Amino acid sequence: MNATMSPLFAEGPASDDPALMMYGRFVGEWAVRNRDRPAPDAPWRESTRRWVFAWVLGGRGVQDILVPDAGEEPVASGTTVRVYDPAIGAWRVEWFGTLHGDYVSLLGRPLGADGIRQEGVARVADGDVPIRWDFSAITEHSFAWDGWSSPDGGASWWHEQHMDCTRVA
Repeated sequence: MNATMSPLFAEGPASDDPALMMYGRFVGEWAVRNRDRPAPDAPWRESTRRWVFAWVLGGRGVQDILVPDAGEEPVASGTTVRVYDPAIGAWRVEWFGTLHGDYVSLLGRPLGADGIRQEGVARVADGDVPIRWDFSAITEHSFAWDGWSSPDGGASWWHEQHMDCTRVA
């Protein structure tokens, strides 16, 4: 690791607080089979991606970067910073989509026995759009991720993205 970057990255969690492992269990690299669609009536598009998670901020946060596999056409990519907030018992999640200038603010909490629900808003030109992103079927070697959007303020939801992820490292 570059010495200049060492203050950003951490070797592991800051403490043994189990709350830190909600996202800490993803630290590493994942191969992603991605399906997405730009509108509710649009056909699904497929691509492959890499998703890399790392401990940051002295082990008090988890950051990731989602990028297309080498050689593919440019697709939306970005980074997420997740920091646990003990005052509210949830993770504050901020996603920055660098290709299209998408910005998303969410709160992440456990969902059932093996999932995570992240709920919040996407900041778009027309205003805030409610979204929810779920991690499910989480094991040491795989998980699924699904994204929903509600352009009508939460009255209805459409499934806009699905990712199947397999641990590489």
